[in-house]
Amino acid sequence: ERTVEGVRRTATASAATLLRSRGAMSASWVRRVLGRFAQQASTVLHLAMAKTLAERARAARDDNRVVLYVDNHLRPYTGKFVVRQGWRMQGKRAVPGTSDYSVHDEDGRPLFRVDVPSHGSLTHWLRPIARFVRDALEAEVKPLLAFDRGGAFPNEMESLRDEKFDFVPYER
Repeated sequence: ERTVEGVRRTATASAATLLRSRGAMSASWVRRVLGRFAQQASTVLHLAMAKTLAERARAARDDNRVVLYVDNHLRPYTGKFVVRQGWRMQGKRAVPGTSDYSVHDEDGRPLFRVDVPSHGSLTHWLRPIARFVRDALEAEVKPLLAFDRGGAFPNEMESLRDEKFDFVPYER
């Protein structure tokens, strides 16, 4: 089954025979077990998988460089609490929400995301993201950051260069 809710279909009279067990697990049991797993190990598992994907991309390139695309978007919030507003380009106005800084590999697979309620600029988060990636990968692997709007902030580009990060800013 593709979802946890699909467990309900296995709770039939023939489940013991099909699953070769005494009976089928209930949907609430699966939710409890997966919930405990998510609380304790989901971040570690997610980051380990991101590292594996990045290292596979490097192996496919046959060099020591990993190309990572960094982008940010505002995720609107529609709940009842008051949260800080940020600029949403699609709506061309400020709306309540949080800024997500996403990192993808060169095939477009998402590796990880940094959620920031303060809505800092993309260039403000490039160095922390680059440091995190550099620390997570093997020592000989060099991340190459690709991101848009970079030319508008020459001081941040200089800081990236001074910390020996490779980067490629682009404009659409």
